[in-house]
Amino acid sequence: MAVAVGLTAVAVARSLGPFWDRPRVTTSPATEPQQPRPSRGPNPSAGPNQAKPAYEGPWGDFIVGRHQGSSLPPCPRPLRRAKNEKIRASELYSPVFGDNLEGFVAECADGKIIGIEIYGTDILSRAYFVGKPIVPYQVPLDLLKLLTVAGKPAIAQLPMPPLSWPLRLTVIERFPSGNQPGILVAIADTDKSIEEASELLAQIMGVQR
Repeated sequence: MAVAVGLTAVAVARSLGPFWDRPRVTTSPATEPQQPRPSRGPNPSAGPNQAKPAYEGPWGDFIVGRHQGSSLPPCPRPLRRAKNEKIRASELYSPVFGDNLEGFVAECADGKIIGIEIYGTDILSRAYFVGKPIVPYQVPLDLLKLLTVAGKPAIAQLPMPPLSWPLRLTVIERFPSGNQPGILVAIADTDKSIEEASELLAQIMGVQR
């Protein structure tokens, strides 16, 4: 069943949506995503965890990179709006994203769609990646959780009151192999529980649970 989302926009760059660290989006992002703003540092009033340094480095199958997301495959410019038929034929498409995405998904000059990003109550992404799977989470190690979603390796940024960091969850649906890029599926800035978020990402991957 498709999830109702309020679409605003999609943009393709060297990194994509939930694979960045970004604040909750309330307006339409620019055609090209801006570089994420540097962290303003911990807020001691938000609790003891926030005073701890953000973790950087390998964690499970992932790299926690701060301000650096996974790299997308080459995408020749100029970008253009993809048609619904092209979007639904993409390996990255899921009915969870909705039926009419025309005007919200970009394709590269060579006709490839390398990422689909949906803005609504949550930010949902399914995108190709090359190289290492990097998540730009900026939290202490004790707020990072390794898990599996539909048998796939996943990493979560756990929420912490007073919602300084909302839940974010990234799944490696497929690792890169040879000339075939990997696929990352993610949800960001969500108020869902980790179980609900995992279920939604499993649906995007087409896994019945």
